[in-house]
Amino acid sequence: MKAVLVLLLIRAALADAQTTNSSQAAHGEHYFDETTQRHLRLNARNGGIALEVRFADAPGSQNFWRGSGSISGRELHFAADVGEGQDRGTFFTAELGLSKIRIGFKEGQRNPQDAGISGMYRSISSAKRAQLASRELKATQERLASAQKMAAKSWSGGDREVIGLWRQQWPSMQQAALRALGLKVSTPSDAGSAAANPDANAPKPNPDDAIAANLALAQITSAAAAFFETPTDNALPGPWDGQYNDFFGGSASLQLGKDGRLRVTLSSAREPGQEASSIDATVPASAVRSSDKNRPTAEFIFKDAESATARKPAQFKLRRLGRFLHIESLGGELYAGAGWFDGFYRGMALPPP
Repeated sequence: MKAVLVLLLIRAALADAQTTNSSQAAHGEHYFDETTQRHLRLNARNGGIALEVRFADAPGSQNFWRGSGSISGRELHFAADVGEGQDRGTFFTAELGLSKIRIGFKEGQRNPQDAGISGMYRSISSAKRAQLASRELKATQERLASAQKMAAKSWSGGDREVIGLWRQQWPSMQQAALRALGLKVSTPSDAGSAAANPDANAPKPNPDDAIAANLALAQITSAAAAFFETPTDNALPGPWDGQYNDFFGGSASLQLGKDGRLRVTLSSAREPGQEASSIDATVPASAVRSSDKNRPTAEFIFKDAESATARKPAQFKLRRLGRFLHIESLGGELYAGAGWFDGFYRGMALPPP
């Protein structure tokens, strides 16, 4: 392996060891293939190297390939990360120069399969990454605005009300999504406070943090645009029954029984690969109000009696608006892990039994 790769591994390992839980260690080394819009990131992990390729051919893309490997002889060998006991598939090699890295197949394999990661990547500066992240965010914001305009024209009257209500909660949704990813965007009040009360000992902002936040916002905004672009389901029956999705990793399943009770399952998994946090509840018939077919509501209190951790009960209110479901909670975040349950969800008919 070329000496520069050894230096890379040493530098990444030292950063990992000396800046535990810091942004410097988290952001790693970055490369970019401008022709195919692929981003490559290398990080030290457990004595080896973790690799992540993001396919950014579409702004706000959340299409990733993740793998890991180690030094073997004079090469870096790696393969996809998979579950315990699963076949890792094709192995790859990385050959690094002063400002570039080439990925190819490890020799001696029968019928190796490309995961779309092979080829040449060149080192990319923080300034260039910041420019690309800002460009992606702007493109997704324009896409979202266009999608909302089209929805305002094509959605039925009952559904159109959701557009304005959704816009009102959009800033808090972005903050919740960033918190779920361990990120934070500085607000104007934060900047004003820092200017009015300068702290000479405060650490300087890391530009990589702003880049990561902008990319996360681009991905969140892309999902928001898909929420409005996806056609509504005309087959949604009754006031409640259906599968609901907020396009951010949140889902709900509702089914009204013949006894008038509403069976509810809520799930939240806000980051790819994250284990979902879920709750199951049965709303008594007395708390289900379906007299107004266009605006039925249901309220319930949830407490996980089986949890080893004592948590306060959470209050939930469900409201149907057209073919959409609005969920509000007080204390619901206690049961949502790193995510949340509140927000608007698009309805689809339940699959046949």
